[in-house]
Amino acid sequence: MLNKIGRLFGKKPEVSFESSKVIFIVKKRNDLALSYTYNATGLHTSSEMAVNALRRIGVDAELFEAIDGNSIDKIIHDTNADNIVLEALWLTPSKLKELITLRPNVKWSVIIHSDIPFLAHEGIY
Repeated sequence: MLNKIGRLFGKKPEVSFESSKVIFIVKKRNDLALSYTYNATGLHTSSEMAVNALRRIGVDAELFEAIDGNSIDKIIHDTNADNIVLEALWLTPSKLKELITLRPNVKWSVIIHSDIPFLAHEGIY
């Protein structure tokens, strides 16, 4: 599988996804009426594409929407994930530190999709 990942990204990866579970987590968005709606943003679409690409090369990957930082631990518990990819800067640094302490065997990544001028619109709640 590492050869497939290497061909996908053009080089040999430093991380092995052999027998691991990769979870991408986006923040669940809500409309003005505070009723939850499908997350049809570019970020969500990008995350879905990454999950589908990993699945095509045999990596167990899934996309979840978290209501807030407190729901991330439940997602990890329910999925037994060992690789977490947080999409965008929506989780507070203190909550991330807490989760890293609670789950020391999980590998954490945070992906920033925005260009520098757009980072002001990223919300850390």
